[in-house]
Amino acid sequence: MNVRTGKRIHPRLPDLRHHYMFGPIVGGLLVLCRKGTHVVQLLNPVTGQLTNLPLVTALLPSYKARSIDFRARRVWLRSGSGVADDSTVALLCNSGHTLVVAKPGDDDWTRLSTDDDCILLALPLAGRLYCVTNKNILVVETAANQKARLSVVAGVNLASQYPLARLCVPSI
Repeated sequence: MNVRTGKRIHPRLPDLRHHYMFGPIVGGLLVLCRKGTHVVQLLNPVTGQLTNLPLVTALLPSYKARSIDFRARRVWLRSGSGVADDSTVALLCNSGHTLVVAKPGDDDWTRLSTDDDCILLALPLAGRLYCVTNKNILVVETAANQKARLSVVAGVNLASQYPLARLCVPSI
């Protein structure tokens, strides 16, 4: 509602009962996955704008694609505000074993792999996404006309200092 004019907006929102919500991200956007079709979309709940992302079925083994309660543990958006063509969405799935990224309009998710078992923690900082594994601190590198990739920022050995880190239970 515009306080000065009293004008209200009435965005048209999808029926959220038919979606999984992967989580809120920077700027108040929501990442939704439609049950049954696994279509992933970014939703701006203020304006009602929907932006399509690739299907998540490519991330799932075929036997799980039919009946799946697929949940992403964390979601990040790399962009200024709102949804722009250069926005990058990252999903951390499968208990930290799968990190995927995509931009609106991409055909597929780009799977980023580590040499370690899984990502224990992933945090956005200064417009970049940093990931912590048992052996390394990594950053998601995105450049124009190139696929995203993980680059090692620093080597660490968490397993020797923190034996529970070997269990690979990522933070929520």
